[in-house]
Amino acid sequence: MAEFIPFDPQVEVKGEIILTYVNALPYYQSMIQTVLYRYGIKHLFPDSWYLQRDWLNAFRELSLMYGSHALFLIGKAIAKPSNKKSLKEALEEIDSAYHMCHRNGEIGYYKLTMMDHGQRMATMECQNPYPSYFDMGMIISTARFHKSSPSDVIEIQRDESKPSRLLGDDSCTYILKW
Repeated sequence: MAEFIPFDPQVEVKGEIILTYVNALPYYQSMIQTVLYRYGIKHLFPDSWYLQRDWLNAFRELSLMYGSHALFLIGKAIAKPSNKKSLKEALEEIDSAYHMCHRNGEIGYYKLTMMDHGQRMATMECQNPYPSYFDMGMIISTARFHKSSPSDVIEIQRDESKPSRLLGDDSCTYILKW
């Protein structure tokens, strides 16, 4: 599957995630709400559930309007500091948070596939229907909240040797370096 195509038509997403998206771009809130309305998301409540298909259709339209940089910024806005003590734990926690905000069918996952403190590198595999730049923003922001040292500069890039949702695959793999 490519970006914006749900793995299962029955999957639902919790309203709090959609609201985070809306609030990530305050200047564009009314336009975002108009697009959501057009796709059937008319009344947005944090504890309500909405079809992922409708959310992804709106997300696709908004991404065409605002571009990949906006997707990256929105991903960064969704990531929040947690009480996890290590970078490894925080990156592993992304999948748990994802599963708490999605339900009813195949939703995909976020998996820390490698963590090497000696090489100062980690890889994350993301199998889900969300845009690549959105995931990159969320992962880098999570990593920056939980880096070992304030002087660490963390960078992220898509692993071009692996499948990519940008090319119609089900997943993307990202490399973090610090």
